Amino acid sequence: MIHKMAAARSVAEDRTLYWTLSFYLPRSRIGQVPDGSPCDRSLALSQAIDPLFNDIADRSRQQKVPDRLFCAGPAETLAFDMPDLVEWMTEGSAFAVPIELERRSRCISLRRFWYRYPDGAFSWNLGFEYRYGADLAAERSGTVPATYYFLSLLQKLAWPKEFNPGRGSEGLDALVGLTVTRAMGEAQAVPFWDFVAECYRADRGRLETDCAITLPFFSEAVENVPSIEMPGLTVPANRSSFYFHDRQFFDLIEPVENGVLVKRRTRVPDAEFRQYPELIAQQKALQPSSPHVLLGPDYWRSVRRPRSRPAETRLAYLFLAGFSQNIIDFTNQEASEVLDSLDPIYPKSDEQEEEGFFVRFANPRAMITFVPRSRTLEVGNDHIGTCPYAFLIHALAMHNEALTREQEEETFRAIDEIQSKIDSGSFAEAEAQINAVRRAAFEKYERHRYRNPFRYDTERDVFEELELLRGTSRLKEAYQGALAALEEDVRDLHRRQREKDDEHSQTQERLLNLLFGILGVSGVIQVVFQVEQFAHDRASNWQNWTFAILSLTMPIAMALALPVAIAWYVRRRSR
Repeated sequence: MIHKMAAARSVAEDRTLYWTLSFYLPRSRIGQVPDGSPCDRSLALSQAIDPLFNDIADRSRQQKVPDRLFCAGPAETLAFDMPDLVEWMTEGSAFAVPIELERRSRCISLRRFWYRYPDGAFSWNLGFEYRYGADLAAERSGTVPATYYFLSLLQKLAWPKEFNPGRGSEGLDALVGLTVTRAMGEAQAVPFWDFVAECYRADRGRLETDCAITLPFFSEAVENVPSIEMPGLTVPANRSSFYFHDRQFFDLIEPVENGVLVKRRTRVPDAEFRQYPELIAQQKALQPSSPHVLLGPDYWRSVRRPRSRPAETRLAYLFLAGFSQNIIDFTNQEASEVLDSLDPIYPKSDEQEEEGFFVRFANPRAMITFVPRSRTLEVGNDHIGTCPYAFLIHALAMHNEALTREQEEETFRAIDEIQSKIDSGSFAEAEAQINAVRRAAFEKYERHRYRNPFRYDTERDVFEELELLRGTSRLKEAYQGALAALEEDVRDLHRRQREKDDEHSQTQERLLNLLFGILGVSGVIQVVFQVEQFAHDRASNWQNWTFAILSLTMPIAMALALPVAIAWYVRRRSR
């Protein structure tokens, strides 16, 4: 059955977050997948989005674009519910913020789709849209900024950090505490990751039914990776794109005065931000025996009290700095930390800043964009739940990173085998395996990697910065350098082995020549004895004695000369 594209059209609104949560399904885990046949909804999706992709990037290979978009489930509305206490741990101290009952529920829209890469890998993408303007406006001065904490928790769902390391075995849903309720159906709240698994099952079935493409189940297709920050915790490998359509946030990051850009540091003076760590220290001193430092009403009345510059502006700066680094402990920052965290990957020059189109940040798990407006967002919002330009940078960078990490793992596994062969003296086998690894590197990885296909400097610069930040370039250089060093080592050891073998052969040849010489001397001596016997039998005859003496002299001379000749020959060959 072919599903028709839902007529879900909406105008892109200011103060909206578009969060794309993407899961990469590598070819090595899903195997050979048929090309399939796009259904009507997938064709409609491609017709709307592919022209925008092609505007900014050349994804063609052999004069074709092998990348494909496939539809997933229909757009739907969700309710995300926060826990009554938002908890975290940082710098050895545990903290908690109480969330009022009426501030816990948030309305979220969702769109899902698939992206197929040239090598047959897929990404499964969930596009969440959260219009937070009304929620922010409803928060009273002096109360908990629940919206900022909700936004922070979204990033924690994908990249857990700042939690008690001892709670890693509890699982990610238990740490974050967000639940999801569908507007349709039984309307039962479920943990976020249970909801994700349910969506994947449904989308996998639709892809098979509508497009004749069968993918493995979620646990088989998506790798579970250990959390560096949370020992014992594993999470499905994912990357995020956070796209903020927010004029106020943009103006805070790129401040303008009288039509001229001003330095961000003029808006984040040290004297006005020094108070925030001090307020945290006061709360810790007031609650020395508590299992966690509760940041309650008294604390928030101090934080959100107006001073020389509006307290809400300072709080927004603290949140933005924290979000860019996935830090939920955002009120515990000084001015220097805020300014460091708000140093974007784009723009990087005065000329780029003057263009004033967007600001982008990145951390190892997410790309974060702030825009005051976006024409392409109006199109992408209706189909993929974000700006197509931002999504393409995110999707291609994720593909390159996944290829590089898989190649790194395979290469270093091969390096261990090569080193073992070197240690055992199998240099020819080691050299052959190095060559095989290099050939496989091209066939399996290099030919499928995107070589910064973006047409414009803005996207090209961001893509390059993402590759650097996520280690794609560094990892590639590392394993290529390791292979080159091993190859040089094999050649050197192989050369030494050949020299050793040549020396051994020469020694054997010299010994053989000496043996032949000894045998020759033995033969001469035998002749001498025969002549002596002949002379003895004829001793009565003087002439025969003369003959014997002459006959004996020549062999004796030969016997004396032969060892000298052999010694000279051996010495000459050994030079």
